[in-house]
Amino acid sequence: MHLGGTIASQGSTNTQTTGYSIGLGVQQLVDAVPGAPQHLQHRPATKSPTDTLEETAFFLDSTISSSKPVILVGAMRPATALSADGPLNLFQAVTLASSPAGRDRGAMIVLNDRIGSAFYTTKNNANTLDTFSSTEAGQLGVFINQVPFFFFAPARPVGQVHFDVANVTELAQVDILYAHQDMDPYLFNATVDGGAKGVVFAGVGAGGTSSAAALNMERVFNATGIPIVSSHRSADGFVPRRVQGILRLQVGFIIRRRRGFWRSWG
Repeated sequence: MHLGGTIASQGSTNTQTTGYSIGLGVQQLVDAVPGAPQHLQHRPATKSPTDTLEETAFFLDSTISSSKPVILVGAMRPATALSADGPLNLFQAVTLASSPAGRDRGAMIVLNDRIGSAFYTTKNNANTLDTFSSTEAGQLGVFINQVPFFFFAPARPVGQVHFDVANVTELAQVDILYAHQDMDPYLFNATVDGGAKGVVFAGVGAGGTSSAAALNMERVFNATGIPIVSSHRSADGFVPRRVQGILRLQVGFIIRRRRGFWRSWG
């Protein structure tokens, strides 16, 4: 599956690494890997823009229940750049998709010789090749001489939930809000009034926000039942069940999960 992005982009010179535009199709990407066109054409991999690759990867990891490897790949340099990383990334992605070692590991992200879990991997740098990492969880493995080498036996992340979207024709609108100092409730109210069916709230610290904003979220949840997922702005860590003395969506999700809502929402 080809979603465009830097891996399919071209610059006006071989030193241009910003401001480029998409200009290559799937066949051109395959042809850029000398000696392996047949190998690439018959192995599945998803080529995605790196800016949103982690979202695509997490979605696929949460909705595909299969022992087969699901591989996502991209590039940080356009195809016309000196030392373009796309061709090797693509070769490694397809190599992993066809390797028995990749089974029973869920969706994975392959860039810069590294293999990351779709559940944990995120883009940490806007420009450099080594942007994708899993911070505390660590990488699943690396490529050595174009052979995938895993650090661990096949396993899935603790707490991972699979959503069956086989009969879903349209995904609900879910908005993401970031907390800030002295946050006012109006942004949260605006997204709900704008038709959001769910809200992901990235709070400060361990998911906190101002007392006014927290009380407002609780009020809206009690009035509408809209799921509100509490998260945090920082890259690592956990959100405790009780944030600033107020139970928000953690309570809501527990209630709705008992009603089977967790898997059917959307």
